[in-house]
Amino acid sequence: MARQHEWISLSQAGIKLGHDRSYVSLWLRRHPNSMPEEYLMETGTVKLISLEGIEWIRKQTKKRASSSAVELLTGIST
Repeated sequence: MARQHEWISLSQAGIKLGHDRSYVSLWLRRHPNSMPEEYLMETGTVKLISLEGIEWIRKQTKKRASSSAVELLTGIST
C-alpha cells in the first residue's frame, strides 16, 4: 500500500522551516524542476507541499550552504 502524505500550504511550510511565509514559494521559483513532483500538489490556485517535501528542501538547503562554505574557504567554485 502506498504511503499517504500529509499536506500543508507553502506559507505554513516556510514557517515550519523557520523562515517567513514566502520562503518555500520563492525557493521553488529559484530552483525550478528540482523538487520531485510527488512532494507537491496543486488544488485550484493553492499549492501544497508534503512533510517529506519540507525535509527535502531542508536537506537541499544544507547541501547548498555546505558547498558555498567550501567555495568561500577554498576560493574554488564547485
